[in-house]
Amino acid sequence: MRLALPASEMEKEKKNMAEKKNQCIHCSVESCRHLKEEQGLCSLESIQVAPTPMAYSGDPADESMCQSYETK
Repeated sequence: MRLALPASEMEKEKKNMAEKKNQCIHCSVESCRHLKEEQGLCSLESIQVAPTPMAYSGDPADESMCQSYETK
């Protein structure tokens, strides 16, 4: 089980990510308003990823989703 970062560490990580200018978020969820369909890229500068509700299988691959998703 991975624990959340302390607030000070989270802020430091956010600052580091904000300074990166070459980050690219690939996405193929066609129903999201942030998808740039011609490039298959998310138009947001960053996204929030969180556990899916009711998904506690123990397999981390089954337990995350984009919380920045918005329906078109």
